[in-house]
Amino acid sequence: VIYYEIYNQSLLNIFLFCSTWLTVVMAFARYLAICHPLHARGFINLRGTRIAICCVFLASILLNLPQFWHYTLKESNCTAQCVCYNKGTGELFDNYTFRYAYTVVWAVLGTFLPVAVLSFCNFCLIRALRQSLKMQRMYRANQPRDSGHRITPTLITIVVLFIILVIPSEILKFLKDVVLDKQQVST
Repeated sequence: VIYYEIYNQSLLNIFLFCSTWLTVVMAFARYLAICHPLHARGFINLRGTRIAICCVFLASILLNLPQFWHYTLKESNCTAQCVCYNKGTGELFDNYTFRYAYTVVWAVLGTFLPVAVLSFCNFCLIRALRQSLKMQRMYRANQPRDSGHRITPTLITIVVLFIILVIPSEILKFLKDVVLDKQQVST
């Protein structure tokens, strides 16, 4: 149980960062395919997808590596005959400057940059989708109903839901970390 308390936040943040950036990679790939199809051919393929996924996982692990040293096991004497272990703050996170810088870097790379990229891609995809639908109405009597025409609207919906449901909690977490940390340092 004590190991879970020490390492669970680190592992959760790795998976959160991965899911965020895999969504960004998917949205960016779709943006390239729709808005810049000639440039997309060199990037959007099986090999490029594997490289992107590996890079996201590696970056996620590297960015969250310091969190594995956020907490440590601290020994304390419960009684004269036994030793108890408690969760304590590691030396790395005792340093206010490091803790503040790490919080800001994590927020920028884990929240604010993905929101900016997702918003840009979504804006461009929505604009391209509207133009495409307008042209289809002008030049076709009946529109095709295959699944390929549902991929972009589905991705747009996923990105909008991600921004609405995930980002507010991450912004509140960032503000809590920064504000409460400053209050603890000043007291």
